[in-house]
Amino acid sequence: MNANVDPDSRIIPDMQLIHETHRMSARLLIHAIPRPAISPKALIQLREFVVVSLRHHHETEVGLLWLHIMTVAPGAANAFAQLNRDYERLDAALARLADIELACIATTTPSRRSSTSEARNTLRVLCEAATAVRDSLYTYLGHQEASLFPLFQGFVTRYQWEEFLNGLTESIPPISGHVMGFPRWISSARSPIDAKADGT
Repeated sequence: MNANVDPDSRIIPDMQLIHETHRMSARLLIHAIPRPAISPKALIQLREFVVVSLRHHHETEVGLLWLHIMTVAPGAANAFAQLNRDYERLDAALARLADIELACIATTTPSRRSSTSEARNTLRVLCEAATAVRDSLYTYLGHQEASLFPLFQGFVTRYQWEEFLNGLTESIPPISGHVMGFPRWISSARSPIDAKADGT
């Protein structure tokens, strides 16, 4: 363990909060797709948020945390190899989700969003892709929490953690800023839908 690591570090609670934000957004997208009350614009923005925020988080984490851990804890190589495989599957699922053309629902009113066969098929494909993202995300984050959280706690200093949080928020894409820029603020933002979906 790094002697400079703060024993009262907030690393694990902070990372758990960030991970739950990603899980929550993936669940909300699945729940939003079939709901006529959700506007097409909001649905498209939520899809973009899920894709962009997950990729941004992973890239920042690799650059500021993973490379450091791999240097000070070379025995973690197998864990990183597994996580890289998990992320490849997640990123492929994100690509499928991002590539779905939503023009057929983009200009409709919420009540007419599924009024055509083309729109209904688009929503079905979108839901399948969002579900694949959720499942891949749960696997990826679960493995990361089991294998990397102890390493984060043992080898990442408070300064390095603050550097990561600053990097995460300062370079965040505009679509993500309204949520991911304030991770501590949303720590209690759990709707009944989210609570019910915890086991999914």
